[in-house]
Amino acid sequence: MGGESPPERLKLNTPITPQLVVYGHVVDRGYTEGWTPKQFLARNIHKLQEELAEASELIDNHSDFAWLSTECIRSAGKACRNSFKYGRYDDDIITVHDIDALKSELADLQVVLYCMAQAVEQITGEEFDIALEAVRKSAKDVSRGVRK
Repeated sequence: MGGESPPERLKLNTPITPQLVVYGHVVDRGYTEGWTPKQFLARNIHKLQEELAEASELIDNHSDFAWLSTECIRSAGKACRNSFKYGRYDDDIITVHDIDALKSELADLQVVLYCMAQAVEQITGEEFDIALEAVRKSAKDVSRGVRK
């Protein structure tokens, strides 16, 4: 169960990418242990919402509509935190409807993250490479193991 670690992929002459390195750190941390790739994918939809909710706590927009939608993000994040931790993720109840469309949506998510990182760089005047920071953070988190 779980995904293959970077050394296995490197044997296949796969280029080293930030995605591969970060995933290897997640494997080393133990987060893929006991999960099939489909289960891991389904759990991470909830993890993504949890992380989005945490990020939303750091930005406030006081317009009525933005405030309401941000509250929805935060509320969903709380539910997703519990789902990630306690939810049922059996392969027989998980359906991936369109893997190509999912790849496109994941790329869209990455585009938004890159743009947000660039905005942070412009606000602070400090260089901020989000891919490099993800590599650094995931490496640092390996020693923490899986959060209980």
